[in-house]
Amino acid sequence: MLVIKRNSLNQLVVSVSSHKTLANPNYLFSFEHILSKEKVRFFPTNISTSTNRYDEFEFYEGQQPLNTGQFENVPFVLFPYPGQYYYSVYEMFNTGTTNPQYAFDKLEEGRAYVEDTSIENPYTYTYTSSNEQNSNYIYYKPGTNNPEVLFKMEQLDGFNAYGNYWNWNYLYPDSVIEDLTTGETLRIENNLYDIDDCNQGYTRFSGESQYKKIVTGTTSNSTRLKIYTDPNQITAYGYGYGDLSNLPPYITGYTYSNFRTITPGPIGWFRADQNALYDDGTTGNTTNKVITTNRFILPSIPISGNTTSYFQSPSSVYTGYTYDSAGQQTSSLKTIYFNGQENNWTIDPYSGQTLQYSLTKCVQTPSSQTIYFSRNVGGINYIGSGDTSGNFNFIGVYVPVTPTPTPTSTITPTPTLTPTNTPTPTMTPTPSPGPAFDADAAAYLSAVISAGGSLDATISGATNTLFTSLKSAGLYSKLDTLYMMIGGTSGSTALNGIRTNSQFDITWTNPGSMTFDYSGATGNGSTTYGNTNYNPRNESSATDTSWGIYHTAGNFGANNGETYSFGAFDGTYINNHSHPPGNLRIYGYNVGSNYNIGNPTDYNGSYISTITSGTKALYHNLGSGSSLSGSSAPGGSAFLVNQPYYLFTLNLNGSPYSGNYFNGRIQHFFNGNYLTPSETTTMMGILNTFETTLGRNLY
Repeated sequence: MLVIKRNSLNQLVVSVSSHKTLANPNYLFSFEHILSKEKVRFFPTNISTSTNRYDEFEFYEGQQPLNTGQFENVPFVLFPYPGQYYYSVYEMFNTGTTNPQYAFDKLEEGRAYVEDTSIENPYTYTYTSSNEQNSNYIYYKPGTNNPEVLFKMEQLDGFNAYGNYWNWNYLYPDSVIEDLTTGETLRIENNLYDIDDCNQGYTRFSGESQYKKIVTGTTSNSTRLKIYTDPNQITAYGYGYGDLSNLPPYITGYTYSNFRTITPGPIGWFRADQNALYDDGTTGNTTNKVITTNRFILPSIPISGNTTSYFQSPSSVYTGYTYDSAGQQTSSLKTIYFNGQENNWTIDPYSGQTLQYSLTKCVQTPSSQTIYFSRNVGGINYIGSGDTSGNFNFIGVYVPVTPTPTPTSTITPTPTLTPTNTPTPTMTPTPSPGPAFDADAAAYLSAVISAGGSLDATISGATNTLFTSLKSAGLYSKLDTLYMMIGGTSGSTALNGIRTNSQFDITWTNPGSMTFDYSGATGNGSTTYGNTNYNPRNESSATDTSWGIYHTAGNFGANNGETYSFGAFDGTYINNHSHPPGNLRIYGYNVGSNYNIGNPTDYNGSYISTITSGTKALYHNLGSGSSLSGSSAPGGSAFLVNQPYYLFTLNLNGSPYSGNYFNGRIQHFFNGNYLTPSETTTMMGILNTFETTLGRNLY
């Protein structure tokens, strides 16, 4: 019998070399708990110095620490229970799998015993007889009465939704069921099957079911499960989290707790609290999961393929009209295939990426002449070209236009009998693409779609007009950030429209409690805010700076003026926008240098603050239609705060100003260089034109 001690370095002595057939086999040890039938399989380190009579192997039973130290060359293995196991030793060709069905031969079998000295003695209550001449001891431990239920943990056959694009060429990672209460772990080994279209990989996997006892309820010994796909194997086998159907953060697993019966309900039906785990360390909201004792279906964890690159399509096969160099359509819908890359050219035309394409699946077949593809996404025509070398290049985006019909020539009858030649009819020219989108506007719109946002022709056209108008007025080059809050998602509203400064994209906190829609982003007034990552001290100058914000009134100025639509304070200097009682105020740019500008009754609207040497001004167009503006001397040396601006609250030296969150809606926000009074008026007009075009203007 093999004896294994928990949380210890163990040496196993077996006799396998004398029975082997392979010249240099790898020895797989397989253990099966006699009662639960749970299996533990691994390759221990071979430490044999002589194999004439026996072989020696070494491993560490226990959880692997971050720093393995002296045990870095031995595997760490967790046995789910103490007690007796059946064991077998197999000779394997390699260590790529722990499934014995791929073994060359079984070399030894027997029993093993796992002992755990750390388990609490169950006899913890001692009764001592009053008869000291003949003391008797009764050992007793009060028990708990939490119902314990046996569940069948079932791994449904999984399929690759993108099997004709991303396949699985190697081993598929195990599904892991970890009991967070007891530390016990179950593994379901998954096997690949179903060869893909190009005969280069697999598109499906399956695994055997396991059984797990679950303690229901919410007491300290109630079961809490964590179910996930083995992250070490994901990395080792060349996979990654996520697939083409979702955007980051990616789900890495789920936790389950508070198992309880459904009352009234069928026998064997339960509910559990389910929470998704993400690769950025966050946890999703709690949802109710219905399970049954005879079918606890493991959740699907999306992972990308590990295929080598060859030409296949996404599940939605890309088709488009082809054109020649003169812009004439040359064929009906045509399918193209990409070389192991995501088909994202329609939503990311200015990424600078060049893809490889093929006119046939699996093997590259370039076109014999340069072809051009057009595809409409969100009211924008995206144009790409495929050259004769098999490279697919982004060209640009165009606004679709309706061609103006050419009038048909009228034939005037000749009054004489002399026949008149019929004039040659004028050919209607083939409509050419509309004016090209501004490249920076197109880059922003593409990023919005990539972030999960939604666009239409109105938003796309208004955005293009916004960018071209700013450039024509000489204002675009003065901007560091321009958050236009479009797309209707947390990801799209976080984007800095100046994509060359994408490092200033907003990082939202508690976005699930915010509202993101066509009109912009709205806070909840208690826990939500956004970090612009824009530090004015680092990115601007106290004699050459500006900001602008467009928002609804909400609770702006509540709590005695302590509720800010945005701002930052580093302990010495403060820059923000506030409304203390009786005044609308830009506070800063240096402490004690605030500028009060009256007490309007309507705080919906646009605010722009700008400062240069000797002059500071706040301009405001109110939702009621009236406007306030003015300027004053800054009142001493101006300094900018050394903290990034937060939206929906004040950045109080690196933390949100607790209890002072803005619950209004912000529709745009910008930072940049100083604006003259005339430039400020122009800027305010261009931005409000954009808001008006989208139907979300406040004045």
